[in-house]
Amino acid sequence: MFARGLWLSIADNLPHYRVALDEPGRARDLRVPRVIGVMLMNHHLHPTMPWTTLPQLARDRGEAASQRPAYFRAALRQLCGLQPRNRMH
Repeated sequence: MFARGLWLSIADNLPHYRVALDEPGRARDLRVPRVIGVMLMNHHLHPTMPWTTLPQLARDRGEAASQRPAYFRAALRQLCGLQPRNRMH
């Protein structure tokens, strides 16, 4: 139960961790493998769009997947303690 609660807390905070208050949507979509993305429905910046359309939207906007933080790396960063906000990228 403790591990499940810890993971739910980390995962719930992930899209918002170290996001500037003036950043659009105050959240970010994270880079995940397609199989995992299906389970996560990773769509914080465009919550009304079907999550299956997000990869095409990113391509249409010229966004490279490498511009988005990796999901599990971002999760581990939350466990590293307080850090300056702008070091995420």
